[in-house]
Amino acid sequence: MFRSRFLILAWLMGLMGTTLMAQGPETAALLSLPNPQLKKDRLAQQKLLDLVQPYVIDSVLKEDICTQRGMPRALVNQEVRHWKAIKPVKQKLVGITVKDNKTYVGSVPTNGGIWRERDVCFHLTSHLPKYIDLISHGFDRQDASGRDLKSKKYVDPPFPCPDSLLFEGNCLDVELECTPKINLRRNRLNDRFYPCKVSSSMLTHPNMGTAHLPLGVYGPFVSDCMHNCKPEIHPYEWIWWLNLDTTSALRKDWMIGLLNDDTRRFTNWVDSPRRGGISLPFACQPGQDLSISLDLLVWDEFLPIEDAHLPANPATKVTPKVEELTFDLPGGGKAHLKTSIPVEDGLRLWVTGLQKDPSSGLLLGQLHLAVAVKNLFTARVVFDGEAQ
Repeated sequence: MFRSRFLILAWLMGLMGTTLMAQGPETAALLSLPNPQLKKDRLAQQKLLDLVQPYVIDSVLKEDICTQRGMPRALVNQEVRHWKAIKPVKQKLVGITVKDNKTYVGSVPTNGGIWRERDVCFHLTSHLPKYIDLISHGFDRQDASGRDLKSKKYVDPPFPCPDSLLFEGNCLDVELECTPKINLRRNRLNDRFYPCKVSSSMLTHPNMGTAHLPLGVYGPFVSDCMHNCKPEIHPYEWIWWLNLDTTSALRKDWMIGLLNDDTRRFTNWVDSPRRGGISLPFACQPGQDLSISLDLLVWDEFLPIEDAHLPANPATKVTPKVEELTFDLPGGGKAHLKTSIPVEDGLRLWVTGLQKDPSSGLLLGQLHLAVAVKNLFTARVVFDGEAQ
């Protein structure tokens, strides 16, 4: 319990820092960019995605190594057949995908026969300095292991690559990998959230529409010594991005997901149930109404949220079984928060940081979600700051 409370305190302190950052003129400028303009500005999208603050309760890795299923840790030698933590705490990584995603199907022998895993993978580089440094650190660890970068073919994306991530004219990227534990929900997850079938593609998915998508993830940052000790976020637990196919200046459609990995390899790093949270920035015109909608897409069993997982006095909270909530905004106007179904015991929402930005005149704030599910939670969160 002490460890959980410590991690929540650390997350709330992080939220305070994020809230303070969210009051600056750069944040107001990012949130007020019309979506067609923002869609063309990959750097601005990455900066906006970086304002998101995710967390999970088990953010500290219990051990530094996970092995291939069925392989005793004592047999790990010469950096072979295991995953090794690069950082002891799970990391956020924001950047842009360098190519289309891929779903791989593998056959794994088990005591009961053959079990098939489906890995949903993305490849990400970044233009933000702190994540350039993180990616570089991952490849420094690969180099220190004695593995050869030349054995991997890196991509030359159709956008400038940071100089420090250039390798033989191509761009170094980090693989993002997860095998979502979705049971019979694969078709729904593929149709409603993100491409996770072998035949699916980011290019044609209605929530993405491009192979070069600014994207944020959160999870263990590790060396994959099953494959040349290359750096990965594996498995990614939180994933988020913006769907910018609207013309409104202040409407932002956020896609968010909290996933459990089903490879059965990372039980020391990720396990059921999944308990965590995420905060999203928003902006609206003072004196006008703000519409906030939460559309639950694909999920499994909601679980109780412990009081230790919530702040003591959230400014505004949706209580269980509530579908709609209206509250006053500073300077006039009201916020109308609506969920697609009654909020279950495993989901809480609250708003903080409501302040007027003096440079733009916009009212800025953050929506926080705390989630407790068995394995899967995905949603679309829409802020319409021009709602009447």
